[in-house]
Amino acid sequence: MRGAEGFCVTASMLSRQCCEVLMRIARASFLGLVTFLAACSGEGLDESGEPLGEVEEAVKSVCPPQDTVLGIDIASYQHPNGAAIDWATVAANRRFVIVKATEGTGYTNKYYADDVAKARAHGMIVGGYHWLHYTTSGAAQAQHFLDAVGGTVAPGDFPPMLDVEEVNDSATAAERVSIMKEWLDTIEAAIGRKPMIYSGIWYWGGSYMKSPLGFGDTYPMVWAAYTQACPKVPDDFTKLVMWQYLGGTGMTPGVASDCDQDKFYGTEAQLLALVNGGADYAGKSLGISGQSYPITSKGPVIVAQGQTVTGWVKLKNVGTKTWKPGSVWLAPIPRDTKSPFYSASWKSETRISTVKADVAPNEVGEFELDITGKDVGESILSLGWVAEGITWFSDPPKGGGPDDGYFAVKVNVVPSATSAVGAGGAGGSGGTTNVGGNGGAGGAADGAPVGDSAGCTCRVGSTPPNGSGVGSALLAFAGLLVGLRRRTARAS
Repeated sequence: MRGAEGFCVTASMLSRQCCEVLMRIARASFLGLVTFLAACSGEGLDESGEPLGEVEEAVKSVCPPQDTVLGIDIASYQHPNGAAIDWATVAANRRFVIVKATEGTGYTNKYYADDVAKARAHGMIVGGYHWLHYTTSGAAQAQHFLDAVGGTVAPGDFPPMLDVEEVNDSATAAERVSIMKEWLDTIEAAIGRKPMIYSGIWYWGGSYMKSPLGFGDTYPMVWAAYTQACPKVPDDFTKLVMWQYLGGTGMTPGVASDCDQDKFYGTEAQLLALVNGGADYAGKSLGISGQSYPITSKGPVIVAQGQTVTGWVKLKNVGTKTWKPGSVWLAPIPRDTKSPFYSASWKSETRISTVKADVAPNEVGEFELDITGKDVGESILSLGWVAEGITWFSDPPKGGGPDDGYFAVKVNVVPSATSAVGAGGAGGSGGTTNVGGNGGAGGAADGAPVGDSAGCTCRVGSTPPNGSGVGSALLAFAGLLVGLRRRTARAS
């Protein structure tokens, strides 16, 4: 992303002419300008010429899926000496473009409106971004952006994107986060959609932002990482929407200047779902509390032949439609195939359960999941969700996930002579039928923490065939020591 325009306006220590020279030298976006200045001042650079930054945080790699969609982002820099962009040629080679609209409260890209209109006319998906500063309020900057883009976002356009990488403003990490959140909240209130956030591990996870929680699993994240390997993100991030994998060093046919190159994480249908305001039917895992069965690597659930164990799964509604009882169903996968784990509580052998009440967007729905043991042996019960007569949750554009089989339960059906459930955990004398209970004396014995296929940890309950709580208890998890790793992050 480019903030060089604002840099030229505000940097009093440099002449305008000098700044223009620096802009030409930097070439690879504003981050390239930071790289250039770092080199001049003797700061360390990594092997790609990007500034080194210490990230005091556990990180993980988020590789692109098999299907991606290519696009670019541009600023006024892509019009050297007023050169026009050949949008017909660009559209033949890239599917989308995100255009810089504003910076702070005093800069508007004079090419923004024309670029967006022409790109849209040639069938491209378009969007606008704002470069965030920390010298004025987030609300004032958000209003400046809204004024520049016409006060709203057209259907089929990207939600607004906030560029979070300003290094020159003096502010604490807490102040930066507060101003960022104010911009995000103001935009969301105005257009009814969550904006995207653009940043990189060197900035977000370093001293500038100090890895604020609650953003990477709430907002669509666009991540800059100029590396051959997969981009690294903080551990609390759920996923990425887009990866900016080249920072201004990529050539795009039809554009006179180099520009940033992006990969959308998903198919074109999934991209269309995002820009149309999100999928109608989509769900999100609740992490450690989303399912009352073990993750497949920690299972299996032990079920006696003919026995029924009772449980549930939960899913947060992150789509645009309310889930209605009798309409949205938990179902065994493969789709519409009779399940060997069919229980009398299921609607049918191909539909398990529905929600008990309306689940509006951003609310959590619970689905009962009873499993009856039939054939002796170990196998997997895979799960999916369907809006009956409309779409499966995993089918874009109306569905936005989770994928079929994302939730799964490993089940071991044993001969009926072998009991399947725990009798009350250590320290519990009045254990219930929960597996591996550990409740206090005379109390309900809570099940040992287990989880779903996405890493959820929760509890499983069952009803034994003879009404007693006998059998083998699940192994309790040992304490997991998570050490924060010092990472040297690339400037992104």
